[in-house]
Amino acid sequence: MNHTLKRLFSVLFAALTLACAAGCTGEAPRPRLSTIAVNETGVYAIKEDGTLWKWPYEEEVNGSYVLRYEPIQVLDDVLAVMNKWVIRTDSSLWSWDYRYYHGDDGELHGMFSWEKCMDDVTCASKEWAVKTDGSLWTWGESLQRYYQTRQKYKDPVMVMEGVSYVLEWGGTVYVIKIDGSLWTQGYNHNGQIGDGTTEYRHEPVKVMDDVIAVSSYMENSFAIKSDGTLWAWGLNGPFMLLGDGTTENRLTPVKIMDDVIGVSKRMAITSDNTLWLWGCDTSGEEIVTYRAVPEKIMDDVVSVVMTVGAIVVKTDGSLWEWGGAKPVKIMDGVMVR
Repeated sequence: MNHTLKRLFSVLFAALTLACAAGCTGEAPRPRLSTIAVNETGVYAIKEDGTLWKWPYEEEVNGSYVLRYEPIQVLDDVLAVMNKWVIRTDSSLWSWDYRYYHGDDGELHGMFSWEKCMDDVTCASKEWAVKTDGSLWTWGESLQRYYQTRQKYKDPVMVMEGVSYVLEWGGTVYVIKIDGSLWTQGYNHNGQIGDGTTEYRHEPVKVMDDVIAVSSYMENSFAIKSDGTLWAWGLNGPFMLLGDGTTENRLTPVKIMDDVIGVSKRMAITSDNTLWLWGCDTSGEEIVTYRAVPEKIMDDVVSVVMTVGAIVVKTDGSLWEWGGAKPVKIMDGVMVR
């Protein structure tokens, strides 16, 4: 990594991550920036030099298209990656589009394209973005869905101030404000809003204070508080998705475990860098493992994204893909945060 890039990373990382000086500013610690992401086009990881890598991908070989599973570099100067969004070291927000086309062989293939969307961004999720001044912006169908307008604005519209993080999942929006308060809005079929009801919420409602991270999965919600406690609410059911030892849906947050520094759906990382999992794992239609409460499954983990399996970054910067009986090492040199 050259001197200029190191300087950019040091400045931005200090400003945007949990290392902020909360004691001096009075602000709650901000959520950590993600170095790994998964979406319908593949897996993405940021390496130590700020390059973004992807797999799988298609390559044309002698007129035929071959699916490659080795990681390939697709972008540089990347600070964070979130689903379909990338934040680069100049705080610009970029989206990628995987466009399909018919090749000469008559088969359907995919092609990557990148587009710069906005400047001065610290976080993005679907049609939402947080800017460096703490303002929250949204556009497109989200304006229609959450703010009951008949117009679908192409350009972003500011809807809130004092925000540090935003996440949208399944029609529910989660906002962590700079003071650490968590606000939710939108669908609430199984209590994923966390306000004690199952009513749709057109306006944001405050759920809890002192929150530093949030995750959502299948109409349930998870939040880490500044004291390291993990809380869950929403859909639970026979698959025990909340990890509270029951199958009951929870309309308000319940405490699940202590000493947590990261969460992704049914997985949590604790302060000793161990990875924990709860709920039921299936093989086809058969349930093969029951975990009513969190159980330790791996050591030396710093980041995780849960998918059908999981993508894990270990303390040595190695990245592992977990989709079968054992994790498989994919690459080294992934950025550790």
